[in-house]
Amino acid sequence: MTWDQKRVFLFSHPRTASNLLTRILSKQPDWNISDYIFFDAHQYTRDTFDGIALEKVSRATWAEHTKLINHGHNHLHTFVRDSLRDHRHLLLKDHAHLVTPVEVAYGDECVSPTRSSAIVNGMNGLINSEAKSNPTIFSDELMLSWRPLFLIRSPILVFESWLMAEGEPYPDLESQYAKIYTTLRFQRHIFDWYKNHATASTTPIVVDADDVIEHPEVIGKLCDIVGMDKEQLLWAWEASPTPEKFLSNERFKRFLQSISDSVGIDRSKTSFGVTLEDRELDWKKTFGPERAAQLASRVNESWPDYEYLHSMKLS
Repeated sequence: MTWDQKRVFLFSHPRTASNLLTRILSKQPDWNISDYIFFDAHQYTRDTFDGIALEKVSRATWAEHTKLINHGHNHLHTFVRDSLRDHRHLLLKDHAHLVTPVEVAYGDECVSPTRSSAIVNGMNGLINSEAKSNPTIFSDELMLSWRPLFLIRSPILVFESWLMAEGEPYPDLESQYAKIYTTLRFQRHIFDWYKNHATASTTPIVVDADDVIEHPEVIGKLCDIVGMDKEQLLWAWEASPTPEKFLSNERFKRFLQSISDSVGIDRSKTSFGVTLEDRELDWKKTFGPERAAQLASRVNESWPDYEYLHSMKLS
């Protein structure tokens, strides 16, 4: 009998409850889960690309970033190979911006994938990008080997939670780094590409975090679609320590604190009853009036993308 590997790629965004979703799915028999494969490459860009015009980035910096991206690709290749060998299905997770080319994330918002490859090749001559049409660092062939899953959440809660986790001194919201975290355009671009290239096996699935928290039947439907066992969903667990590699970084610890401390689903985390007007009043007290106004502006800018994705969510 021929065995076909099922592959799901979760394109998430920070603070959308993606760690909660993968925790719920973590006991699926015959499935391997891997996440944040390209995290190190993005962290490097946070320290070296932010605040610098792309044409001013040194060849050495581009080379180091390319090395980290290649390391991620090698990790991914090994993970897929080993899972195939062991007859295990795959759930992969990365935030959409982590798999967006750095020249798009830190450059012109309207740059196309084709033009972005030309920009990098012209700058450093280090990357030999294969012809592709999708807006990620992956080939079209690889993208079409996965069933895409998008986890969304109200940007009011997403952006607020991100800024709180960043901690004081709060980042400059006009920095390119902050703009990456206060937009949903990376998820939207990847979703639209899949929508325009969809086959029966690659039609994108959208799940809202509110449904992860409040409606277990939606996660059951997700299992039916992707071939998981809904009888093996995990709804309670023991608190887990923060991974050792993050213990020395207070920022990382803040980002992981909620899921590390949790023992089940916190139903207070939904967007029910949340309004931008009320939240902005709180933000003025927490972040100051200028930063509160900037955050509200980002929410308003991102709302059409959220509504668009929300209109196609699984229910």
